Amino acid sequence: MISGDTSGALFSRASIECFLGKQLFPEVSSQEAKQAYENALAELKESPADSVVIACSSFSRYIGLMLASLAANRSVYCANPHWREQEWDEAGREIPAGTVWLGSEENASCNKIIFQGDAFPSEEKSVRIFIPTGGTGGKVRFMAHNEMTLAAAARAQCAVFGKQPLDSVSPLPPWHISGIMPVVRAMVSAGRLQLCDGSFGESIPLPNLFSGSKVPLSGRNFLLLSVVPTQLRRILAKPDGATWLRQFDCVLLGGAATSPDLLEQAREEGIRIGIGYGMTETAAFVAVHLPGDFLEEKPVSGTVLSHAGIRILDTEGNAAAEGEHGRVVISADSLADEIGAVDSVGRKCLYTQDEGFLRDGRLYLLGRLDRHIITGGEKVDPRRVEEVLAGTSMVKAVLVVGEPDAEWGMRIVALVELNNAPKVSPNWQNQLSEYVRSQLARHCVPRRWIAVSRLPFNERGKLDRGLLAELLAPVN
Repeated sequence: MISGDTSGALFSRASIECFLGKQLFPEVSSQEAKQAYENALAELKESPADSVVIACSSFSRYIGLMLASLAANRSVYCANPHWREQEWDEAGREIPAGTVWLGSEENASCNKIIFQGDAFPSEEKSVRIFIPTGGTGGKVRFMAHNEMTLAAAARAQCAVFGKQPLDSVSPLPPWHISGIMPVVRAMVSAGRLQLCDGSFGESIPLPNLFSGSKVPLSGRNFLLLSVVPTQLRRILAKPDGATWLRQFDCVLLGGAATSPDLLEQAREEGIRIGIGYGMTETAAFVAVHLPGDFLEEKPVSGTVLSHAGIRILDTEGNAAAEGEHGRVVISADSLADEIGAVDSVGRKCLYTQDEGFLRDGRLYLLGRLDRHIITGGEKVDPRRVEEVLAGTSMVKAVLVVGEPDAEWGMRIVALVELNNAPKVSPNWQNQLSEYVRSQLARHCVPRRWIAVSRLPFNERGKLDRGLLAELLAPVN
């Protein structure tokens, strides 16, 4: 088991097999996860590898493979099965040589990957879960969590809602921290987890909750649904969507900015919305705007969870006064291993790229200090998209930005100076879209293309935000 563990053997075989057999729903997901778990245990029994990498698209199978690896004391690299070749290459440079595949047979890209990362030092071979961040637009990096960091986050996340056990419904992929934490929260609180299709397509009915369970929904545990804004909008568009959502004690939003009209629609329908603030580095949310505050129309601000502390630093790196804007700095028991920064009193902390302020102990967020765009719950580094587009003969210069979008929170927009513009195909937007799609994950493909005579920079090379706003303005 993990050295220094204080979480009651969270990933012991007994705990895992109890979760797979009694706490995971629907039954078809439980059966698929158990089958994957048993097959992987048999496979790993014959393998000397210290670590595995998982890459399959089935949520339940992915969870079974991940839990089997942990039960067999193997570190796990959680890979996104939708990565493209460039992202796999970046991941391969991080994953240690000698790592073995689990669940890769459905993904042809995996066969080409060579693992080139450094092996673990012998004193650091405790079991970890390496969770990717940045790979849907920024350079692929893995954040290393262990049983203690995940359990600390899960306990605090359950406690903030004031009632346990905590039952979760998750349409979020288990290669993201947002899809892993519902598993951990169920295990630490003895709650249940139901997996469901995250597309919420028009022809896909909303699921009945915990069918076949011996625990009824009435007089039940706390019931939590985790979604990104895109999913919430699609659910509300269904005839029975609002009724289905009102079953939940909290519909937790994260992963992207949420448009005011969507929040207002949810409030009018009586949906108990929570808005989480966190990231892969912190094992999901460390502050949350609670449903009661949402329904009372209080300004969006975060109650800081019990395992975390949040400070604000001014531009000089000094502690900001109450209400003063600055960089958000997080200290928490759930910080990933890679977070090595410490503050003046020796606390491990994460210096984020987020701007905000504190008032009465609550966190108010203002936006990003860097250029990353969060769209549909996925992080996109626009510089990566620009690099890809600049490599084509069709593009002379390009600027990639985000703009508010009702469904996606933000959408990717490419402003392009075209080479030989008069001779460019009228289908240039589709051609460039296909090229980006072939190089990067689909979340990175611009949803809007604007041909410009020059990019909106002033004579000092600084972005002219006024000119940018004019270029982005819709044409009447």
